[in-house]
Amino acid sequence: MNYLVYGVLLGASVAASQFCTTTLRNKLGRVRYLEFRKRPVVRLLETVCTWIVSSVCIVFVGTDIIREPF
Repeated sequence: MNYLVYGVLLGASVAASQFCTTTLRNKLGRVRYLEFRKRPVVRLLETVCTWIVSSVCIVFVGTDIIREPF
């Protein structure tokens, strides 16, 4: 059950990331979007967000938070 929760959380985070990327690319245009992504602050924030999401999701794999009914 823990792996199921882990997979659902990671899938939801990937879907949210794709939604934000598509929305931002549509608003800024392709060239301005690529320039925006090259900024050091944006790259740092992307790295930190990825680390936080991964850390939160991995908790469900290593611990017995969700107990199976049997």
